[in-house]
Amino acid sequence: MTILRAGPLQIDRQDERAWLQGEPVKLSPKAFGLLSALIAMPGRVVTKSELIETVWEGRAVSDAVLTTAMRELRRALNDNARSPSIIETVHGRGYRFLLEVKSGEVSEGPSAGLGAISDAPTDRSAIGDTAMFSAAAATFILLLAVAILRPFGAPAASSLTETPVKSVAVIPFDDLSGSDEHAWFAGGLTEEILSTLAKTPDLNVISTVALNRSVSAPQVARSRNAAHALTGSVRRASGRVRVTAQLTRAEDGMVVWSDSYDRAEADMIGIQEEIAFAIAQALRSVLDPETLRKMVETGTRSVEAYEALLKGHYLLNQQYLTGDASFRRRAYESYEKARATDPTFSAAHWLAARYWMERATYIIPPGEEAEYSVQEISEWFLERVDAAIATETDGVARQKYIAARHEHRLEFRAAHERLKAYVEARPNDPYAWVQLAGTSAVVSDFETGRMAALRLDELSERNALYLSRATVVHLWVRDFDGSLAQAKRSLSQAPGNAFVRYHAHRAFLWAGEIDAARELVGPIDAGALSAHNRLLVQLRQSCAERDYEAARSTYDALSATSNASRASLWLGAVLMGEHDTARSLLAGLDTPQGLNQLAAFTKYPQFASAEFDQLEQKFLTEGIERAGPIFPPYACFQPSE
Repeated sequence: MTILRAGPLQIDRQDERAWLQGEPVKLSPKAFGLLSALIAMPGRVVTKSELIETVWEGRAVSDAVLTTAMRELRRALNDNARSPSIIETVHGRGYRFLLEVKSGEVSEGPSAGLGAISDAPTDRSAIGDTAMFSAAAATFILLLAVAILRPFGAPAASSLTETPVKSVAVIPFDDLSGSDEHAWFAGGLTEEILSTLAKTPDLNVISTVALNRSVSAPQVARSRNAAHALTGSVRRASGRVRVTAQLTRAEDGMVVWSDSYDRAEADMIGIQEEIAFAIAQALRSVLDPETLRKMVETGTRSVEAYEALLKGHYLLNQQYLTGDASFRRRAYESYEKARATDPTFSAAHWLAARYWMERATYIIPPGEEAEYSVQEISEWFLERVDAAIATETDGVARQKYIAARHEHRLEFRAAHERLKAYVEARPNDPYAWVQLAGTSAVVSDFETGRMAALRLDELSERNALYLSRATVVHLWVRDFDGSLAQAKRSLSQAPGNAFVRYHAHRAFLWAGEIDAARELVGPIDAGALSAHNRLLVQLRQSCAERDYEAARSTYDALSATSNASRASLWLGAVLMGEHDTARSLLAGLDTPQGLNQLAAFTKYPQFASAEFDQLEQKFLTEGIERAGPIFPPYACFQPSE
């Protein structure tokens, strides 16, 4: 919950509540609407027509109606119109909110115990602290209760409600440079604007990068339940960058805001910041201008580092879209260049760290990563995440980085609590919800994990790059019906996405829909996924169809694959009922150096942590009581066999 503070006044816009000097203020809906509209634009004259458009939704009402509601508001706030301290009348024009507004902090008194993380930077000495953020957890429980009321697998909220006014579909900017040389710049700039806007908690930001656009921008926005569409173009030539951007209302195609920027390449960083700030302002974000400007900063003033970051964004998206793992490695190399160019660039440090975190904890590395030792991966991750923590000036973002370090150091509960607090403050960060679902699976907090999976469902409707992960995180938290429902939604939105197909195939088999799974085998086999992933799909299908001869042949081929991941080999052995082989594949990780990677296997429902002594001891030390394994119903051999 976001509480806005303005002197003695506090307001919760979502629940339409206000307090003055810690005491509740009784307001009619229209009087509260006026207060909400004014507090969103402190220091600015809000015209009468704007207030009528916002509060009375454009209906024809007289100035007298507005004056009556304003009189009620002033009376409730004890504000004298002749000598105002809160709301000033600007005669003939409108009204101005006089107080400084702060957002993102916890209310003291009326909302004690319902915490949120402050955006203020924290003391560097506190980075190693493992505090549990108990206050923030209280609000998180409220969010959890709301999410759980919705049946698992039901359509995401955004598809069931009216189009949010503060919503924008970000459509990939066109590259007008005349060659493919700068295509990455347009794609990377689009992604950076999108991720920057997503930090703003009251905006619904929707990515369309994974969609084929053959219709107008307003039509794209309407199809994604967005009230606005952001479009633009990029041209680079002769040392200059020209960017045009336009915000269009989806309902009628009216241009709400537009601008063009013609800068020297050395000045390109400011373009992204200005566009993000202008869009957030046009959509009337509740954040005050100072906070908003700080939030949209790129984190570097180095053009070379910034370009490397944009190139990394573009390449990473290509990996999600095609399934070709080589794009991820190239993206990592771009992030490495960005952080080497500017050692104070926290976002670059984090994205480089994330690469090694996924090598260690997602247990599906590309083949070439198999040659790196567990110790090397750990050291490379810690070096980069510590750099991200040390250079991050945003106190909220820093918590996500610290949570990742806690998880890597097997401090599972600390990681879990920090992530719960983080997503409360930054609810539009899909990657953080993936992280939270992961820690929920590790600590067997399946209620929180299912809430995280449901939230990721909603965010994946805004950003199709997370459609496949939304399917798999339901499996992590043993929500098989939810995984099936999300798999079907994902396939309807991105039927050609390699990872969507891969994870949907497994979801179908867990749900017993063998025929639906069979239809995906051919397209997956013809795609760009690694050979061991394609063979694992064939093995699952053969086992589900009880074609044991085909299963044995496929398993032998998988076992002989030179660059197969440990996870694929283990999953194959489990399916074939080769328990000793499966355990021996992981036994070498049951050491102080390998526990981090071994713990990642707890995301699989079929993993039995009790078979590994050091891992089980770690869970006992953390006070974690692990749930027992669930064997895949499609396996060739069940335990009883």
